Amino acid sequence: IFDGLNIWDYRKQQLLKVLLKYIPDIFFFQEITRLQYQYLEENLDGVYENVGIYRDKSDHSEKCSISYNKIKFTLTDWGQFWLSSTPHVPGSNDFGNFFPRICTWALLRQVNGELFLFFNIHLDHANFKAHVPCIKVVLNESERILRRCPTIKMVFLGGCFYCEEDDALIQILKQAGYNEVMFERSRSEERRVGKECRS
Repeated sequence: IFDGLNIWDYRKQQLLKVLLKYIPDIFFFQEITRLQYQYLEENLDGVYENVGIYRDKSDHSEKCSISYNKIKFTLTDWGQFWLSSTPHVPGSNDFGNFFPRICTWALLRQVNGELFLFFNIHLDHANFKAHVPCIKVVLNESERILRRCPTIKMVFLGGCFYCEEDDALIQILKQAGYNEVMFERSRSEERRVGKECRS
């Protein structure tokens, strides 16, 4: 809320400039609002499609979105679930998360026919004890999708993890077969962003 010089109006043009310069194949947002995504959608020249559901119907609602370059990928399937013991009940929250936490996934087909599965999550910023049960929900859901689509080439899991490289959360992911981990510390050094891929 109190972002100071990092408020959206000060950084939106810089973000747009980076996206248009590099034209990434895929990019994720956590906590993106309707107004923020509307700005990007109006200025990205129709290159990207986006999936994700807002947490509620307010103008300030947020989502974990997955945007993909529609020239390079076609959307085969997508969905969203809540990081709770009842993941398909919207708004469910029983692991002690400060807010209901969500995960968006997209099954994308590259022009060469290969399938890739992407997950975008935002773990809780206040209750770190909720991270492990939340990530187990993601693993269960990914296995369900993999059973249905056994030809998936690779799985990517990205988002806001609030953890370090030696955290139990990362060990669980490695034990589940996620064999590459990349971390990026934010400018405020309050969070980590991780990407997992499984071949």
